[in-house]
Amino acid sequence: MEQGQSAILDGSFKRQSERLSLMDLAEKTGARIQFIECRASLKIIHRRLEQRSLQPKAVSDGRWEIFNQQRKDFDPIVDPVRPKCFRVKTIRPFEYIIKQLHLMTSQKIT
Repeated sequence: MEQGQSAILDGSFKRQSERLSLMDLAEKTGARIQFIECRASLKIIHRRLEQRSLQPKAVSDGRWEIFNQQRKDFDPIVDPVRPKCFRVKTIRPFEYIIKQLHLMTSQKIT
């Protein structure tokens, strides 16, 4: 970020304190920050995680058990993070989601 490059951090960031730390780092380095909350029904999430577990070379260790535990103790997204967070329904086609995110970020970030 200090070198003027973009970065995407992938993670659950389930604790508000983690999100606030990222916002603090962004402010210190002069970086713009946006959070993306991906949403889908529990049925779809379960199906996707089951399908992923069947893939021999899956790049994620995501499992239904882990998801359920994280869901139970996920801190709500509240201020000051909320204005910097986009909620995305991941049931739509990937190309549509990317286009919507591009539109949202170009309108919100100045």
